[in-house]
Amino acid sequence: MTDHTPSLSTVVDVLTARLEYAQSCGLASEAKAMREALTAVEQHIFRDDRHASWINRILERLHPGRMSA
Repeated sequence: MTDHTPSLSTVVDVLTARLEYAQSCGLASEAKAMREALTAVEQHIFRDDRHASWINRILERLHPGRMSA
């Protein structure tokens, strides 16, 4: 069995999809947990200012409008 580490874009995509699903189903606690997870990931990403600009561009391409909200 090989160890698989998902890419950052995969993590963001999965969390976003789960957040959108939870919101559409009215699952408030699940939506809150996914929002908190996304926030934690973003805070980790943007902790290093040297990488902020290219990561911002990647996230904007993955989820248009998300970063400007």
